[in-house]
Amino acid sequence: MPDYSPAGLMNTGPDHRPPAPPANIWLCSLVGTLIGLLLFGFLVKLNTNYGWALFLGTPFAMALSSTLVLNYRQLFRFKSSLWCAFWTQANVGIVLLAFAWEGVVCLLMAVPLTGGLAVFGAGLGHAISDARISRGVSLTLIVLLPLILGSAPREQNWHLREVATSIEIDAPPEVVWQSVIAFGELPPPERWLFHIGIAHPLRARLDGTGVGAVRYCEFSTGPFIEPITVWEPPRRLAFDVTQQPPTMHEWSPYKKVHAEHLMEGMQSKRGQFLLTGLPGGRTRLTGTTWYELRMGPQLYWGMWSDPIIGEIHQRVLEQVQRESEAAAGAPGYDDSDDRNGRIDEDAQGGADSGPHSGVRPGDVP
Repeated sequence: MPDYSPAGLMNTGPDHRPPAPPANIWLCSLVGTLIGLLLFGFLVKLNTNYGWALFLGTPFAMALSSTLVLNYRQLFRFKSSLWCAFWTQANVGIVLLAFAWEGVVCLLMAVPLTGGLAVFGAGLGHAISDARISRGVSLTLIVLLPLILGSAPREQNWHLREVATSIEIDAPPEVVWQSVIAFGELPPPERWLFHIGIAHPLRARLDGTGVGAVRYCEFSTGPFIEPITVWEPPRRLAFDVTQQPPTMHEWSPYKKVHAEHLMEGMQSKRGQFLLTGLPGGRTRLTGTTWYELRMGPQLYWGMWSDPIIGEIHQRVLEQVQRESEAAAGAPGYDDSDDRNGRIDEDAQGGADSGPHSGVRPGDVP
């Protein structure tokens, strides 16, 4: 009896079946390519549905359908089915890039997920062909799977995720608070994540003081607009997020990529900075973001989004640490110019000078 288990299908022993001609493999892959593009158009372009139907069902259906067509009249080696599934995925990726519907980085991020489903779809299609199941069953699967996936409802109730990051600063909370509410220009990013296009913070300013003031956190892709909801100097600053920029600059031959998930995939809802005084005039600063990840499966995409937000937190917290320790005259810092310039700005500039946009030392006890 044939072994249709994954181990059996991937058996590296002698396979006496003939390999499929390369032209057959590529032509049959066009069936899966067409299915993939139709589902992409319906799920993403019409319904902005980045759920399981797109990332799980679609690559599986693409590989299964193309493999069934490849082995419809004659059963070829399993490696031929794998090559057919590979070209199905590659063709779709090329089309999405060519029409500026996706960028290189996002496609590569999806490969571990979609590639695994493609292998599974190719294995099942090969097993069905090897079992000599009625050709009518194969045709039914090719037709019904896209219809079922295309009718998948869009998720409406996204779970609110929380990411918190902390750092300890050699400065008292009163000093740290000043750099929490607004901070100056950040140095160029060093982490690889930001060099592939992920949006990163550049600077922050505050318009007004207290609850109702608006904090503008400028990122490499645009500003986050953050109305202040809690103002408790020097302990806690909390804010809502009413506007956010795209999550990244995509790698693409085109200046702009029309990928809806760059605006819809991750939705920041609110944030908070918590300052905890420590012995020796030190501070533990914790930044927290609450956001919706509007992509599925969340178990997979959360492994990307949570660390990305953590890296963004770290970049901001390290800037606050640099400014605060310099202002406090912490050992190891040559901070005289920065500290004196900041004091002069606050003393002379009034409500509109300096990076704090109107926050004077007297506003914070």
